[in-house]
Amino acid sequence: MHFHGPHIFMLLATFTCVLAACEKNTQSTLQPTAGEMAESGSFTTADEALRMAEALKISGAYTDALNVMTVAYRRFPGNAAVVSAYGRIALINGQDELAKHLLSEALVIAPDDWRALSAQGVLEARGGNISDARRMLDLANNTSGDDAVALNNLATAALLDGEPERAVPLLTRALASPSLKPMHRERVKRNMALALLMQGRVTEAEAYTHEKLPQPFDKAAIQRLIGVKNGPKTVIPSAKSWVPVIESAGS
Repeated sequence: MHFHGPHIFMLLATFTCVLAACEKNTQSTLQPTAGEMAESGSFTTADEALRMAEALKISGAYTDALNVMTVAYRRFPGNAAVVSAYGRIALINGQDELAKHLLSEALVIAPDDWRALSAQGVLEARGGNISDARRMLDLANNTSGDDAVALNNLATAALLDGEPERAVPLLTRALASPSLKPMHRERVKRNMALALLMQGRVTEAEAYTHEKLPQPFDKAAIQRLIGVKNGPKTVIPSAKSWVPVIESAGS
């Protein structure tokens, strides 16, 4: 059975992690926050900027990571890795127009940048252009050499196009890939559970989630889990776990 749900790809929660320390001597000294470091551009090379943005992203400080890449983009114009990373973190922060411009620029500089291709595919899917999205994601996967993130994003395109039977083998390969990072594994497993649920394979799906899943698992339930464009405002608390994984910056 196929479900033809809305063509929306990802909506990651955006939140800022502020790190501050205060030590008391004869006068208080306040250490700079991650945000202040990002704004000041406390890096000297493009590689340093990419590493800083990646560390901020891993800590959940997506806004600070975006600030780092904004400064890096001005400081290192035309640097393929910087343009690509800036576009991807803009996408994660929900700045689709900025992301569209940057990802197009990145692919002009480096047409084989699979991370930019994958992110551009996500962007197309957000706009409902699922055929273009699948073409880009397929190319990204072929270019990446079966990277787990590319496999996951291609699988999610199949899920959102109502083809869970295409998604399962892709997600199986993603979960077995040595490129799958620990920070992404749980979300890929959630996508696998969703693919199995869409085929009515509830027991198998629960083996991936380790929790009881809603019954019956109909189209409306799937929409609540993956998010509905221009749809209901309320989404169940675990919804962010069901979105595709996007490589935002760095490696």
